[in-house]
Amino acid sequence: YFKGLVSEETGTGKGKVSDVAAGFGVAICDQRDNLLFESKGQLVGRGANRQGAEIQALTIGLTEAWKLGIKHVSIFCDSFPIFQFVRRSWTPKQKKIAMLMDDLKRIRQQFSFTQAVLVAGNEVKYAYKLARESIVSQATPQDNPRQAKVAARKEECLICFNDIDPERMFSIGKCSHRFCFQCVKQHVEVKLLHGMIPNCPHDKCKSEMVIDACGKLLTPKLGEMWKQRIKENAIPVTERVYCPYLKCSALMSKTKISESAKSL
Repeated sequence: YFKGLVSEETGTGKGKVSDVAAGFGVAICDQRDNLLFESKGQLVGRGANRQGAEIQALTIGLTEAWKLGIKHVSIFCDSFPIFQFVRRSWTPKQKKIAMLMDDLKRIRQQFSFTQAVLVAGNEVKYAYKLARESIVSQATPQDNPRQAKVAARKEECLICFNDIDPERMFSIGKCSHRFCFQCVKQHVEVKLLHGMIPNCPHDKCKSEMVIDACGKLLTPKLGEMWKQRIKENAIPVTERVYCPYLKCSALMSKTKISESAKSL
């Protein structure tokens, strides 16, 4: 599990960024998910961005796994672009990202087997926590009472552990658990891509999310995907039939097809 984060600190000037802090968190576990190794720290480099931090964090994690003598590794990605880069399905367009991917490729060649697995953000939250702790350790203390008061009004997202403005937090309807919009959107996307109806990201909470309450989170493509998952879940697996026409593949029920045939 790995996470790279980038956090901007704003100076006293109008919106002027005074510093950029970047940190990483890595957790290496065995097949039963027992923790074998953890690490966190500062990422150094100019022009830091989120994707670059993620790739650097993964490279550090794989380097440590190699030092431990591990030969088979599953790489858990909660970012779809990073997942695609690691699978080599996408090619980075930015030169810096391409260079970081070259470094990653070299360390991956030391292993007998590596595979990328796309997961929801709450499944890598331990690595998130480590990366966030590294970011916080680099932060400049808030001497301005007004800044401290603003910070006190924020809520902590229990997935990314960032302090978020209340209006940027999303409340899961049935259980009222709250997470930041970015983490919930990422969670919904991963679940839909895995063919599942999204549920609450909170540990052990099984409340299903409602599509009508998630309009702000969904792109048109994700919205259509969710509607399709709802249709599929309403029909038992053994009853599902898809239209054989090449450009269609609409979902139908065997029972309804039989009933329609009898009425003809």
